[in-house]
Amino acid sequence: MNPFVYSVTAIDELKTGILEYIEKGNKPTLAFVFSSWAHAPAEIGKIFEKYDIDVFGATSFAEIDMGKIKEGSIVVMLLDILRTSYRLDFFGGEKKSSFNIGQDTAAWSKTVFENPGLVVVTSLRDSNGDKVVNGIRSISGSSATLLGGMAGNDINPEHYPVVYGSKISLINGIAALVIDQDTIKLEGFTSSGWKGIGTSKTVTRSNENIVYSIDNQPAAEVYNKYLNISRESELYDSGQYGIQIEREDGSLVTRVAMSFNDDGSITFAGTIPQGTKIRFSSAPGIELVQQTIDHLTEFHDKIPEADATVIFSCGARFFALSPSIEKESIAVSNLWKVSCMGFFTFGEFGPDSKGLCDFHNFTLSLVLLKEI
Repeated sequence: MNPFVYSVTAIDELKTGILEYIEKGNKPTLAFVFSSWAHAPAEIGKIFEKYDIDVFGATSFAEIDMGKIKEGSIVVMLLDILRTSYRLDFFGGEKKSSFNIGQDTAAWSKTVFENPGLVVVTSLRDSNGDKVVNGIRSISGSSATLLGGMAGNDINPEHYPVVYGSKISLINGIAALVIDQDTIKLEGFTSSGWKGIGTSKTVTRSNENIVYSIDNQPAAEVYNKYLNISRESELYDSGQYGIQIEREDGSLVTRVAMSFNDDGSITFAGTIPQGTKIRFSSAPGIELVQQTIDHLTEFHDKIPEADATVIFSCGARFFALSPSIEKESIAVSNLWKVSCMGFFTFGEFGPDSKGLCDFHNFTLSLVLLKEI
């Protein structure tokens, strides 16, 4: 596998790392690439195409290079692995639902390998992370290996592209990397730490990921009443507050508010069914970072070996907990002592508390890769 991580601040600098890797006797076949919107995604793909390197990646809020957080950069992890161990493809379409795209992705993965593991990045525009998971589960089951995140954006709020080679998608799409888990093992980990605050409330009107009313009041008014958050407030883009959903099976999942709409509704990153019991949630402070590091240490004790690590961490963690948030990614790098990279997302895919694939907000989601 021989992973090699580097970062640059200009597209024309990308070839320097590629040539350095090749000069050491490696034959790069696959590159994970996460980049600021400041760098044209399609042009990034073309650089790697010249060297016959497949690209899997997305734009980001911020990038992670060997545990260190970068802004406005391009971070790359080159891998020298057999093309028989992985496959890349893109699924999407303006007229397709997130559920159907999830189904298409899962069905394809099952035709490629007998024991597939999926790492995905999705575009946010018109995309619903819960529906993607439900579509994949409908084909591959709830125990399927599904890891990854939603593309982020540090500059242009109107576009959230998924990068797939020299192609980009600004609509509902998934760039999918399927791994043959009989040759490369994938392991996943998630940790949130956001805590429920206040009393339980009921979503009284919603449509998929758009909530119109909470306790029969306009959703945006309820947010403003209890949290003093509106479009004009300083907390609007802070990422500190979300809602915690109480599921029927007793599990909890947190959702981030993506936009306050003109009609008083709020769009969230995942589905919130009508009748759902919710509580507002908040980051408890610096102790959240230490809690995540403790959880990472426990996970390392269970799975101490990896060849490479990839971090998908929520952009809300970046906004709410910077600069302390870097301690989490540095802990990953220090614990496994292998190549480490990643980016800050709009949502994360990874195992829930029961080990089943799920969609998350406010989490750090970690991927371990290990050649067998």
